[in-house]
Amino acid sequence: MGVVRLLILASVLLALGGTCEVLQQFVGRATSLSDLLANGCGLLAGLCWCVGRLVNSQSKKLIASIMTAALLLIPSWSPGFELRECVLQRNEFPLLASFERPRELNAWFAHEATIEQSTTWYCDGSASMQVNGLAGTKHPGANFQGLISDWHEFTALELDVFNPGDKPLSLRFSIFDSHHHASGYDPAERFGQTAELPAGEASHIRIDLADVRNAPADRVMDMSHIQSLNLFVVRPDADFAFLVDNVRLTNSGATK
Repeated sequence: MGVVRLLILASVLLALGGTCEVLQQFVGRATSLSDLLANGCGLLAGLCWCVGRLVNSQSKKLIASIMTAALLLIPSWSPGFELRECVLQRNEFPLLASFERPRELNAWFAHEATIEQSTTWYCDGSASMQVNGLAGTKHPGANFQGLISDWHEFTALELDVFNPGDKPLSLRFSIFDSHHHASGYDPAERFGQTAELPAGEASHIRIDLADVRNAPADRVMDMSHIQSLNLFVVRPDADFAFLVDNVRLTNSGATK
């Protein structure tokens, strides 16, 4: 009877976990099958451990222990690949994002938008990141929060952007450091710049890091602790998309 109760409890918890994953899309987070798998493996591991404590046979106890350990190891494949991705990104620095690997997108947070790897346009390699936004949203775009923060040895941030739409698009960039939160995220304490993207054309964007350094109203940006790079459209009146590729730091051009 104890095993039956455990099975019922595990089923209820698994259904609850699945429901929470589905509901996440309504609060700004994406539904994750890997999270659902991890939840299920954790529940099954707990179930096996409890069953192992209920049975009297030593061989069954051993089997339950082995199954518990195996179920706990299964979800670790994703963190392992994430760790590998972090190592690859660090080795590619000062290239911040090439989007050649789907896991690179995990360093980007989609805000009021969706992001995906795309092969419809690219300027280097064979893929880019496509950002899709909806009309009527406030600041739809993508925030790069997994970046290496020390930019002080470089003079420029460069990237290539493609506007596949039939209308020009105003793309806003903002950059801030780790001290920005102390200002209450005051817009005057971060760097902001707008680029006009012609319809159906690719644009090369170059941001002078001297401008970023001098952007805050009452201080100098800490270029050794850059925290976020944001790309977004302000209150779009129509659905839109833009594609980004080859985001990198360079030492091209002169600084101010």
